[in-house]
Amino acid sequence: MCKIQVSVPLLAGVMAFGQQQDSTRTSDIDEIIIGRYIRKNSSYSNKMPLKAIEDPQVYSSIDKAVLEDQLITNVDDAFRNVTGVQRMWSATNRAGDGGNFINLRGFVGSSSLRNGMIAPVTTVADAINIEKVEVLKGPAATLFGSSVTSYGGLVNRVTKKPAKDFRGTISLLGGSYHFYRVQADVNAPLTKDESLLFRLNTAYTNQGTFQKEDAKNEYYAFTPALTFRPNDRLELNAELEIFQSNAYPETGFFFYFPSSVLGFDNMKDAKNFGYDYQQSYMGDGLKTQAKVHNLFGEIGYKINNNIKLTTNVSSSYSYSDGFNPYFYMAPKQLPPATPPILKLEWYVQTSPPLTVKVPISRSSKI
Repeated sequence: MCKIQVSVPLLAGVMAFGQQQDSTRTSDIDEIIIGRYIRKNSSYSNKMPLKAIEDPQVYSSIDKAVLEDQLITNVDDAFRNVTGVQRMWSATNRAGDGGNFINLRGFVGSSSLRNGMIAPVTTVADAINIEKVEVLKGPAATLFGSSVTSYGGLVNRVTKKPAKDFRGTISLLGGSYHFYRVQADVNAPLTKDESLLFRLNTAYTNQGTFQKEDAKNEYYAFTPALTFRPNDRLELNAELEIFQSNAYPETGFFFYFPSSVLGFDNMKDAKNFGYDYQQSYMGDGLKTQAKVHNLFGEIGYKINNNIKLTTNVSSSYSYSDGFNPYFYMAPKQLPPATPPILKLEWYVQTSPPLTVKVPISRSSKI
């Protein structure tokens, strides 16, 4: 998808850059300083603030500068910057377990951690409030428990925090498949002594897909954050994360038979049998509405420069209502000694749970 961004800063300085012929000789250079594009220092990968060179964990970090430069609007698209991670499928919008699924070092994983705490997102996780995305690799991920991690690793979303200065940005993005997006990031101190800080990140996205260009999939994100520092030692943070979507789920085909039986093992080769993966097999109106409300609280007390006590609380709510078809590929003539199954059907899941089986009539033979 081709995207174009136009940004309007609310408070920014104007900088001028000039160029001149470089006549510096190598013998005159005392040192070379390389500006960092990605910040790898992490307070979460080992559950303590360590510099990257001191951290024994193996992890990758995707900074917000990368997200902005590549016009990445959701966490799923950020995984293309991490080696060893392959996205299996995007969020299915199911309440409870509808988040994205990735293949991380051969194990199934998902992005269910936020600032080191469990924070499941069952719809598309917007990147508007993301400071960076950390991908911890290997079985060391079990340091965060077993409910949302695997031996392959984990994904941790580090969010933006309120700052002491007033600033903000409003951005407009447009692209192919009827894609357009408006997003805002506003930060402001609420008191003169800068003890109470506020930051709001919000976005609205409307887009189609390569299968259904006029799908009009809608995604909302509203993520306010509040920080209160009564003194130099105590800090209280409260954050709210609201994601909502009204969109068609991605078309997923499951292959239950090997290519020796079906004659193909991917959707590209399936075109020779009359099935075009560039077309949507979902009728109009089969959308799913999903909502995610996550509330976070943090209390931090600094005993000294080396010891800090932190208490975290979180609450998560997810809701889903709509349709989610699944497609299965099977031969018309089943092999001998094979239990009878449906030849080609799609299933619709609704909330409350209801399963409807609708046979698909096709003139083409497999």
